[in-house]
Amino acid sequence: MKVLLSSLLSTLLIFITHGQSPMKMKKHSLEITITKSGDKLKIITKETSQKEVLDISKLRSGDLKEYVHWNKAFESRPDFNAFTDNSNVENARKKKVRVESITLEDYSSRGVFYDGTKLFTLTFPAVESGSILTCVTTKEEYESHLLPPFYFDNYSDCESAELTVRFPNDIAIGFLNFNHETSDQIEFEEINEAKETIYRWRAKNVKGLTYESDARGRSCHSPHTIIHIKSYTLSNGDIKTVLRDKNDLFTWYSELINDQKLGDHQLAIVDSLNAISNSKNELAENIFNWVQHNIKYIAYEDGFGGFIPRTPESVIHNRFGDCKDMALLTKTMMNAANLDCYIAWVGTRSKCYTYDNCPTPLVDNHMIAAYPNGDDLIFLDPTSSYSVFGRPSSFIQGKQAMVRTSEGTFEIIEVPIIDGKDNLDHTIINARIDGNDLLGKGENMLSGFGKESYESAYDHRLTGKEQLFTDYISLGNEGLKVENLTQDNLDSNKGSINSKFDFSLKNYLRKFENETYINPFIKDVIDFNLKDRELLLDLDYKSKTLVEVSIEIPEGSKLDVPFESETIAENDLVLEITTSIEGNIFYLTYSFTCNRLEIKPKDFEAIRSTLKKMNKKLNKQITLTHEN
Repeated sequence: MKVLLSSLLSTLLIFITHGQSPMKMKKHSLEITITKSGDKLKIITKETSQKEVLDISKLRSGDLKEYVHWNKAFESRPDFNAFTDNSNVENARKKKVRVESITLEDYSSRGVFYDGTKLFTLTFPAVESGSILTCVTTKEEYESHLLPPFYFDNYSDCESAELTVRFPNDIAIGFLNFNHETSDQIEFEEINEAKETIYRWRAKNVKGLTYESDARGRSCHSPHTIIHIKSYTLSNGDIKTVLRDKNDLFTWYSELINDQKLGDHQLAIVDSLNAISNSKNELAENIFNWVQHNIKYIAYEDGFGGFIPRTPESVIHNRFGDCKDMALLTKTMMNAANLDCYIAWVGTRSKCYTYDNCPTPLVDNHMIAAYPNGDDLIFLDPTSSYSVFGRPSSFIQGKQAMVRTSEGTFEIIEVPIIDGKDNLDHTIINARIDGNDLLGKGENMLSGFGKESYESAYDHRLTGKEQLFTDYISLGNEGLKVENLTQDNLDSNKGSINSKFDFSLKNYLRKFENETYINPFIKDVIDFNLKDRELLLDLDYKSKTLVEVSIEIPEGSKLDVPFESETIAENDLVLEITTSIEGNIFYLTYSFTCNRLEIKPKDFEAIRSTLKKMNKKLNKQITLTHEN
């Protein structure tokens, strides 16, 4: 729901760079002018991008272009004033050359099949080292609830970033500043004139965007400001409200969604599910599973289709839908079965807003269903074929959901966070020594969100499914070979995936004279690090990895274990190690529990220290001394 729209509104002009850019961003600005035409608002945006070419020999074709998104459902066709300025270029034939090459094509982004967005591509002519490339884009915004945010940082360092908002005094404007504390260069100015107010933010020498894997969305770390229209005065003196707070946001959302009824064909589906259900909860689960497995998730969000769901009848007929379609279908089918069920708006963790600090449509990008079960509310996301009834999607854990409990009421409820022990990766290794190799048999039981992730990767992998498991199990070193793999319960949403396999680790042992060294911590349990990291690390879900190892000690060898059973518990990370020796078998059980969804930069130093302690333990070796 609105996934692409939100990202498009966050930056209307894209400056694409490849590594160290041969260009410099000189100016990046947005001016929003809000006026009234009778009792209607008129909103004009003017965005300016100005770049300087530093070295023409290092330019790539994309550097000579400006990209502008356009969706005719929400805004007028853009007017462009784009040109190459060669005033500072010696021997330039023309000092100012206007852009004539402008193309228009359909645009789609990752995760969105279609949303009606088009892409303008402007190609700058007569470019030389020292050229200034300027593009001014002007358009009218049709929807007063959907003003674009302004990000002060850009895709490279920027000399000047500026946001200006102009509006008459009988229009109430609000602004929401996010992550401004990350930059001490943003200055705000308010200018009050007789009939007009001007808000202006300026920043100089803004550092370019930082990119890191497993970070959250740009809104979580980049300094930006969101403008929202609170209300305005009509010609008769009445006040027209727009977006003052979350109540107004819910009112607008509710205007876009109506409760629906099912036809006879759809009711027959509900009746068939009711016939095989022995309780209300079982019926609710069966309806959820039916939507999951019979409706294909496709993000088809043409214009206001990003906000307004299709009818349940059409979704069942077409057998596909986006998140809104599938949430409303789930609710409607449950209501037809005399079960309470609600729709709920929610933002994924890529958006670091709440409904209190950002009461605008930018706060969320997803819709789900919510089923009341006693005092609990079960959040249901049928867009994933792998989600389990009773558990939310991993990517909305801990986020606020705006739950429509009736046609005119809502509650803000936090989506629960699943405990790490319920996302268990449990491996059992029985090994023996063969020369320099370690051979044996293994079992793995994978449950919770880890199971969902593995199932998704498995189903989308057409070939090399056994290699997928080899990569996942992560035993020892690059010499790992997995054979005779069997896997059960891959097709069930319940329980765990159970895998059994034979393995060999070539040259895993290290020998010196009459001693052999083995790292018994065969499976990696800590799968993240904070080396050189700057941005918040998103961990997807809390988890526990448990490994049980047994190693058969060859006859005539003496075993030395230079560590004891121990527990390290710091910063919501827990490492537990227990060892024992029974006869000629060495037993080691170790587990790592991560009870965090994220690691913030302010916690990096403390957690780096904890990880250093834990990794030191996990790198310990046992020694076999052989009799002469």
